[in-house]
Amino acid sequence: MKTILIAILTSGITSGIVLGLYRHFLSRNIESYKNTLLFDLQRKVHDFQLFAAKKHEEYADLYSTLHVATDELLNFTSWFKEYPSFQGYTENELDNYLEQHNLIQSHKLRIKSLWETDKWAMQSEIHKIIEWNKRAEADRLRLIAYQNYSQSLIYQSKEVAKICEEITQKHVELILDFDLYNDIEPNEKKEVRKKIETHKERLRVLREELHKVMHSELTIGYYEKSSE
Repeated sequence: MKTILIAILTSGITSGIVLGLYRHFLSRNIESYKNTLLFDLQRKVHDFQLFAAKKHEEYADLYSTLHVATDELLNFTSWFKEYPSFQGYTENELDNYLEQHNLIQSHKLRIKSLWETDKWAMQSEIHKIIEWNKRAEADRLRLIAYQNYSQSLIYQSKEVAKICEEITQKHVELILDFDLYNDIEPNEKKEVRKKIETHKERLRVLREELHKVMHSELTIGYYEKSSE
């Protein structure tokens, strides 16, 4: 009987010790797990804050370059352009005009030479040079916009990327069709001109859509669902 009692008491003490140790280690494990979760959460919050800040920066730069490039292309492909006749210009007034349009020295010399011999030919030459410079500038800004679009894809939502892709494609189509318009026969111009106007209208719509989508994402926050 005494042996049985000792065994029961010993068993109770052992169980108590085991239970106490179990609770101790369980508490430690829970605390360690909580710390791990907290650290992981803090890291994710920090990473998200960095990503969100960079997204704001990239969106602002991307929209700006696309907007400016679109404006330049719309202006360059405008049907209504006004130039002075230069017939009554003094030499000083002509110099000032050429300086304002940043013409290179060789072009300036050619124009000054024509000014002395044939002002109508000079006028035509100035128009041609300025138009070419405008086209070069529009194409330069188009390339900058495309580079910004390509380099910031990781920060773009699917909707923003889709709109930007179409804008950059329309930039190419517009400038190519405008070049084509200037090279084809008069009886073919009507159809190409219609295509040009369609490109321009679509660009205006896309630019407005991009502004709305970007503004919405940056104002209320954007969280694309994970595929996991």
